[in-house]
Amino acid sequence: AVAMADEEDDDVGMLDPDHPILARPQAALKRQLQKNFEVIQAKLSEETEQLNREKKAREEVGVSLYQVQQQLAKLQMNLEKVHENQSVIAQMREAAETDLTRARAAYSEKAKDVTEKRGKYDKYQSELDALAS
Repeated sequence: AVAMADEEDDDVGMLDPDHPILARPQAALKRQLQKNFEVIQAKLSEETEQLNREKKAREEVGVSLYQVQQQLAKLQMNLEKVHENQSVIAQMREAAETDLTRARAAYSEKAKDVTEKRGKYDKYQSELDALAS
């Protein structure tokens, strides 16, 4: 009986939630909570849209990055081919320059030989002309 009396004492001074005197404060509280809910809902909607835009932008950047990486790989392969070609051309040029040096030396020898033989021919021709006259 004592416990029951304590519970009744606790309820003394408390109004029933459906009491008409509480209708205006409860309505005001409901409007305020509803307004807060709508503000938070709008903010959540905006942030969700922003998140979706950011995800899409990130995906587009990823696609662009992939394309650039593919292009870079192709350019690197082309650069390697250019280096290989340049190396082959350098070897060919070196061989051609070596051949040219040899050809010049051979030409020089032949030109010297022709000059000597031309000199002998001119000498013999002079002697022949002297004998004929």
